[in-house]
Amino acid sequence: DGEVDCPECDLNGSISIFMHRQGATSGSDQDAYSTGIKVGTGWHTVIVEKTASYCKFTVDGWTATSTSRVPNTPMNWRIQNESNLNGSKPNSSVAGHIEYDLVAVWTQ
Repeated sequence: DGEVDCPECDLNGSISIFMHRQGATSGSDQDAYSTGIKVGTGWHTVIVEKTASYCKFTVDGWTATSTSRVPNTPMNWRIQNESNLNGSKPNSSVAGHIEYDLVAVWTQ
């Protein structure tokens, strides 16, 4: 029924967003966004606004909206972090901490 990955990133990369469409036939059946915002540059504000008809993503003022086959069923929310999205072993000099200051969910 779809999946929303926001934020998703390498520890030494830029923040990306993926909205896997409802009824997808492959992992690439998605909207994918690269914010160009580097992870290791301090605190970031990330907002996901999901309704039955759209998913709006905001990262430090950068915004994108998905409207094609947005998941409209109840979804699980998991905070997912990757050390390296391309599957290779990260450089040993790469390190990071991910801290969450506030996580909130509202229903309509």
